[in-house]
Amino acid sequence: MAHQQADQPPGGRPGGLITYAEVKALNDEAAGAPPAETEVTVLDGVVVQQSGTSWASKYGSVTVEGGFKKLEVTMTGTGAAELYVRAKRNPTVYSYGCKSTTAGTANQTCTVDTAFNGETYFVRARSKTPGTTVTIKAKKLK
Repeated sequence: MAHQQADQPPGGRPGGLITYAEVKALNDEAAGAPPAETEVTVLDGVVVQQSGTSWASKYGSVTVEGGFKKLEVTMTGTGAAELYVRAKRNPTVYSYGCKSTTAGTANQTCTVDTAFNGETYFVRARSKTPGTTVTIKAKKLK
């Protein structure tokens, strides 16, 4: 059994006391808790609609580790596009976890609750406007 030296009490404080923040940090580390916030790029400068008049879509995905409660997906770019997000499979225009609501722009945000650990969320950018180019970033929130 190891013995603590008299000049180094446990926790670095007299009597071996540690703060709540130190206990939480140790618990989070032991549980493999993710950082407070993580942002990933899902699509980067992708052309959704080159030309034509029919709808075109581009897809991406992001895995949300346990410990995060929300996924905030932000699309920026040129042209006009719709943003869809869905857990487990590609979203459709009829089946999605969330859909953007601002018409006529590629600048959209959509937020979903993340109820599952290690779940993959699929993202769809859909446009009918020629020259639509988008970047989509997903922010995992606690």
